[in-house]
Formats: sequence, C-alpha cells, structure tokens
Amino acid sequence: MKRHRVPVVGPALILTLAFAVSVAIGVPGRSLATRIYLVAIAALACWVLEAAASTVPRTPRRTELDRAAVAVPPPVTPTPKGLEEADRLVTAAAGGTAADVHFRLRPALRELTAQRLATGHGLDLDRPEHAEAVAALCGPALWGVVRPDRPVPDDRTGPALGHSVMPDVVGSLERL
Repeated sequence: MKRHRVPVVGPALILTLAFAVSVAIGVPGRSLATRIYLVAIAALACWVLEAAASTVPRTPRRTELDRAAVAVPPPVTPTPKGLEEADRLVTAAAGGTAADVHFRLRPALRELTAQRLATGHGLDLDRPEHAEAVAALCGPALWGVVRPDRPVPDDRTGPALGHSVMPDVVGSLERL
C-alpha cells in the first residue's frame, strides 16, 4: 500500500513565523494573535488528520449479526416425488371428495395392498377364492376401499373417507 505524505511542516512554519512577527510588532495584539494562531494550527491539524484518514483503506467491521444476515441458508433437499404423491393422496382421502377416493386414492392403495398380500401372504387381491382371507387381513376400513367390487360413488362430490378413517386404513396396510 502506498502512503501519501501530507506536507505539514511548511504551513506550520509559515503560521509560526506569522505569529512571531505579529507578536513582535504588536499588531493585532498579543491575545488576539494567539487565538488566531491556535485556530490556524487546529485547522492545520484537522486537515492533516483528514488527509491521513482518507488514505487508510476502509474495511467495514463485520459483526456476528452481519455474518448471519448474509450467510447462505442450507440447501433445501427436495421432497421425494413418491412422498409428495402420498401426501396429496392422504389429503384427498381425508378432505377431498368421494371421487378423489375412488379414482385417485383407491388405485394406489390397491397396488400397495396387492403387492403386500402377494409377497407376505401369497394371496391375490382380485381372486374371488381369496376374498374372505384378504378381507380378514385388510380389516374393514382398508377392505372397503380396495375391494374389487367397490362401486363408483353415486355422488362424486360427496364426502371422502375423513380424518378418523385414515389411521385405520394406513394401520391395516402397515400390518399386511
């Protein structure tokens, strides 16, 4: 970094000589000459301080609050697509319409139930001879949604399963 020297000796010397001459000849009076000299020296000192301060590079002081304010937030991990779809299905089942349950939730639940029945119990969800065993394993809440002969709702805008039935459906599916 290059430093700049402020020429202070010359002006200070000139002020001092002027003060000495004015005191020697007695014009404008010793008291007034002293006051003028002190004000001039103070102005010179202020000028030197301002010049010195302007050459110092200004680096802003960083506090913890400043660092926290500009800190990069942690990256948001995207929600898996399957979880987003499951969330939409549960929302539709709990607060949607009967059509949402039959046309959106039912196919997903049938697929999961058929897979769990086949791998865990060797049963087929759609075979009539397995219907009694499947109904017993599924429980009434899940069986009411996934049974092969479930009719399309007459009132498609009617209420969905509701919040109280969903825990039973999910619990039955987890037990399979």
